[in-house]
Amino acid sequence: MDAHRPIKDFEFKRMSPDGKTFWVRTSAFPMFDENGTFKGYRGSVLDIIELVLRRVEAEEANQALQKSETRFKSFAEFSTDRFWETDEDSKIVYISDPIPGKGQEDSEKMLGKNWWDFPAVDFADQKWLMVRMEIEARREVREFQFS
Repeated sequence: MDAHRPIKDFEFKRMSPDGKTFWVRTSAFPMFDENGTFKGYRGSVLDIIELVLRRVEAEEANQALQKSETRFKSFAEFSTDRFWETDEDSKIVYISDPIPGKGQEDSEKMLGKNWWDFPAVDFADQKWLMVRMEIEARREVREFQFS
């Protein structure tokens, strides 16, 4: 402030006389007299407690999501089952290794492809045909098992 520059959207926490914490955002511009002498600031202060609370809630939700994803990946990586995820075009974007430390190269080769791009997958088999229809219809596939 000693430089007498404009202040734009400066956010800070304040304490009211009764001990309550509140957040504000302020913007101001310096005022000078005709001789160029600094006379003070003119600006505005906005109560942003709701915005700060939403930011905190969003950050907490994001942390919970990251924790959940980490737990899921840990579970998937140490399972003998395969877990997979596809994008909106049914392309594989994630697939767990069948055995930790083995099969990773095969998994990486599958990324970006559809299940039906693999010759080892027999879509003449009724189970696979049903899965493909569910995937193409954008419906959830649960508890599909094959050997």
